[in-house]
Amino acid sequence: ALTSYACHVPACSARELLPVLCPHCSLQVCFRHRHQVDHACVNLQEAAPRMQRTQELVRGITEGRRGAATAAGRRGARSAAVTARVQLMKTKQQAVGEQGIPQEERLYLRVRLPRPVGVSEGQQQQQQEERAVFVSRAWSVGRVVDWVASATRLPNNNHVAGAKKLRLCDVATLRAWPMDALVDSLLSALGSEGEGAAGEGLRDGGGVLLEYLDPGCDVAPDASPPS
Repeated sequence: ALTSYACHVPACSARELLPVLCPHCSLQVCFRHRHQVDHACVNLQEAAPRMQRTQELVRGITEGRRGAATAAGRRGARSAAVTARVQLMKTKQQAVGEQGIPQEERLYLRVRLPRPVGVSEGQQQQQQEERAVFVSRAWSVGRVVDWVASATRLPNNNHVAGAKKLRLCDVATLRAWPMDALVDSLLSALGSEGEGAAGEGLRDGGGVLLEYLDPGCDVAPDASPPS
């Protein structure tokens, strides 16, 4: 006759061909009652602290990784802020604008001028010029466009029906801002001196795109504008 091993759990009549011993209490059980909780293992409470220690170890590793990621994020934010301040300083050194604008009212921008007509797509970025300017935060977008066009001697037919319009565009979305929008209302929610990550809206020392768009068009062609 084959040897079989009876399960010692009360009211269980199962038998196994091979011994199934609980590693914690050495009780012979069946396959269905092999887990501690299933056969009311007398050492179940002793195993719990080990599980708790394992959970605490895993929690510590997870929190350590989160802390490292947070620290890396803070370092990245500080680096971006330093880069923004350096860019603003360079823009201020090169910028031209109306001298009558009070210092506290000035917004410094790097304007990428429209693509020249008659150059190949591969030459467009090389041919485009970028100018550092300062404008008034109290101006409208339309006045900024008119002033930059005049200062850089760009053709400006915004008053001519059916002609392509000079538009000031967001470098992140390439969308043109409304001509009657005030500059101050388009400023990004950033700290002083342009601190913060580049995103939608204007920022002190940041870049904008000036482009000729067809009437009714509010999106500039895809390009690589200044950040």
